[in-house]
Amino acid sequence: MHIDFRAVLKRLPHGDSRKAVNSLGWLMADKVFKLVVGAVVGILVIRYLGPARFGQWSLLLSWLLLLTSIAPLGLDRIVIRNLATNPDARQTIIGSTLVLRLFAGIVLYAAFCLTVYWVAGPQMLGTACVCGGSLAIQAPYVLDYWFQARAQQKYFILSQGIASVIGCAGRVVVIVRNGGLVGLAAVTIVESCITSLSMIRVYRMQFPLRLSVSWPALRALMKQGLPLCLSSVAVATYTRCDQLVVSKSLGTSVNGLYAAAVKISEFSYILPAMLCVALYPMLSRMRSQDKERFERWKSYLLDFATGAALLLAAAVSFSAPLLCRLIYGPQFAGVDHVLSLHIWTLPFVAQGSLRNTILIAEGKSWFITKSAILSMFVGVGLSMWLTATQGVLGAAIATVGIYAVSSYLTSLVFGEGTLWRQQTAGFLIPFTFWKYIAMRRIFKGWQTQNV
Repeated sequence: MHIDFRAVLKRLPHGDSRKAVNSLGWLMADKVFKLVVGAVVGILVIRYLGPARFGQWSLLLSWLLLLTSIAPLGLDRIVIRNLATNPDARQTIIGSTLVLRLFAGIVLYAAFCLTVYWVAGPQMLGTACVCGGSLAIQAPYVLDYWFQARAQQKYFILSQGIASVIGCAGRVVVIVRNGGLVGLAAVTIVESCITSLSMIRVYRMQFPLRLSVSWPALRALMKQGLPLCLSSVAVATYTRCDQLVVSKSLGTSVNGLYAAAVKISEFSYILPAMLCVALYPMLSRMRSQDKERFERWKSYLLDFATGAALLLAAAVSFSAPLLCRLIYGPQFAGVDHVLSLHIWTLPFVAQGSLRNTILIAEGKSWFITKSAILSMFVGVGLSMWLTATQGVLGAAIATVGIYAVSSYLTSLVFGEGTLWRQQTAGFLIPFTFWKYIAMRRIFKGWQTQNV
């Protein structure tokens, strides 16, 4: 079957669907750029540090990313939804969110430094104090919520693109000058500063920087964001516990090998993430305007996301030996075995990202929280057990199991039977030839329904 993409795009109205496609195009350009440039520089950093030092650096970044995922307090999707449905309250919504994000960043920065000192000792404290500053500096990122609500991600993408180019150049300088971990940490905080300043500049080009803070708005945001904040804590715990367990049980050198495999897997995670970011404003409005069409799109998108993830995971798994040998060289021998298992987290990550976007659009934030908390307890226990008994491969298997529980099985456990059946149908795409290409259904829906 041949799909005429130009004809399809011409049929799209100048509404939500066209904005979503435009946003997706910007996100794809951004992610492709970061994949190419970031991957090359990332490989140079991994080769420069070696397994032992990269294990230390990766452990530090894992803890930093864990806290970074908590810093938005679960408000990102809530604020985007509120701005999409009530744009007149822009100043109060953004101003209140900025205050909460700044306060959370300062508290988390202190917690990050104290935890690193307690776990790793004073030798890593200087590095932690430098790179941890990004937790507070990223507060102006909330300005991007307005552009996401308007499906205008290009502004934040351009800001991040400038910062990424400077950051990549800085990492190369650190490698050439042998700047070590402190140098890499300094580049990390410089990137955050540039992105924040660029975001402020872009926002001021459209609006005066006159933001207001309202106590009722603060209370409403905290109340709405509480379930998603708890969910962020749980998700951050079960997604980052693997490296903490590997480092404690098997040593930082083994963690360096494991983290090198995870790095490749995580490059693929941005594909479903950018799809969800681009489609969320459209799905939120669709849910409030036409529930029947919203239900059809749930099935279409789950089919497409899962099918594409399965194909990519299979390709990476089978090519892992060649891929790791070309990327990392002989000093990271054994990474391919970890990667061939760990990459199978991708289908569950794709489904989980899309499922959570759908549930937030439906106002079911507490479902996500319950799923994340259950997955946290299962994940920590499973990771500790399999790592202790099966070593680093056990950690990879445990991670796949964790994502299967969090993204798929919890739909059945907590009573979302219809959604679980739609997710199951997505996994069966390779065996159902009549919908083997899920893209066909999506574009057919665009053409016949005039979405």
